[in-house]
Amino acid sequence: MRKQICKKILLCIVVMGLSVFFSKLNIEAATIKHSGKCEDISWSIDSNGLLVLTGNGDYATPNDDAFETPPWCWMYGDEVTSARIQIKNITSCEEMFSGLTELKTIDLSELDTSEVLDMNSMFSECESLTSINLKYFSTQKVENMSNMFNGCSSLKTLDLSSFDVKKVISMTDMFAGCSSIEYLNLSSFDLCNFEEYWLINDDGTRGNGFHENLLLDMKKLKQIKTPKNLSFSIKLPGTATWLDDNSNSYKELPQNKAQSCTLYSVLSKGTTVSVPDWKCKVKVSSDVKDNLMVAYVKSMDKKTSVMTIPDTVKLNGISYKVTSIAANALSGNKKVTKVTVGKNVTSIGKNAFKKCAKLKTVTMKSTSLKSIGSNAFYGDKNLKTITIKSSKLTSKSVGKNAFKGTNKKLTIKVPKKKVSSYKKFLKRKGNAKVTIKKG
Repeated sequence: MRKQICKKILLCIVVMGLSVFFSKLNIEAATIKHSGKCEDISWSIDSNGLLVLTGNGDYATPNDDAFETPPWCWMYGDEVTSARIQIKNITSCEEMFSGLTELKTIDLSELDTSEVLDMNSMFSECESLTSINLKYFSTQKVENMSNMFNGCSSLKTLDLSSFDVKKVISMTDMFAGCSSIEYLNLSSFDLCNFEEYWLINDDGTRGNGFHENLLLDMKKLKQIKTPKNLSFSIKLPGTATWLDDNSNSYKELPQNKAQSCTLYSVLSKGTTVSVPDWKCKVKVSSDVKDNLMVAYVKSMDKKTSVMTIPDTVKLNGISYKVTSIAANALSGNKKVTKVTVGKNVTSIGKNAFKKCAKLKTVTMKSTSLKSIGSNAFYGDKNLKTITIKSSKLTSKSVGKNAFKGTNKKLTIKVPKKKVSSYKKFLKRKGNAKVTIKKG
């Protein structure tokens, strides 16, 4: 009997506790704040900021000179944070989401665009959108894509590989203000029938084309899949060199190509970037097309005990040789016990491996290593083996105290033909008891 009473009391306590918890949360179902009908389309905005558009037909007449921005945009644009669209047989999407500055997510999977003629300013000023899934879009009848993404300043990727643009007449300012885009896919854009228009200068000569600066605002663009059959000039953004998979360089999108290709932006000399695959930071030391190089600056992996300085790294899809290890790159690392240095490294900076308390083994694969900076291995008291494959080191190129404070039993393995000469100067670099032998 007592057990049953205790169970009932416990159940009551749990129920009361949950009631208090949910009452404090003040959970309420979303309510409709605004709604209406615009021609054939019903619309509503709820208290959670969800815009819902439903219907069969249009909210505006295509190419109507009296067109007005739809009310959900101009009246309540700053209240909409998400949208779900369920529309068929629509012929104009002009300014459909224009000015929805707080819009962050949008579901277009039930928007049938197969009859659409006009997408002018469809997403213009949707400055909070970071991505849009457009794989459901059918665009074979669209004639106008002007300003379609104008002002979408937070978009980072834009995949338009499903777009058919054979009937498009205008793309003016289609990507104006898209300052954050890093990846753009235009691989399905077949522009064989597209007719470019040019401004006319005061002297009657032909000026810039309407679409010449189509990509100009994409300052962060790293990779682009190009259109096909382009017959006019479209400049690539920024001052960087752009390379294709065959290392051909471009300043404009390639013209008269039957197939799309991928172009990659070369990072400017001095740029420091993270390399997630190798958990490190590198700095571009050469941005010359046929001689792209970086310095290994810093490890971002604070847990690993076995570390590799890679032969190459890929940045924006382009391969760069790792040719140097920067000063202080691994200085003070408390975890690493073993380091392998890549085959392209020609120099190791001062203090690069200074006071790596647990470091025991270093293997330098490079046969082109020319210099080791001062104090490079200073204080590595557990360091017992260094393997050097290069024959290009000299007394002057190995810095002062490079091996000071290393283990008294340190062995440096070197090429057979260099044992004698290396022994003469490596013993004078901070550890006189070091053993030099063929490796």
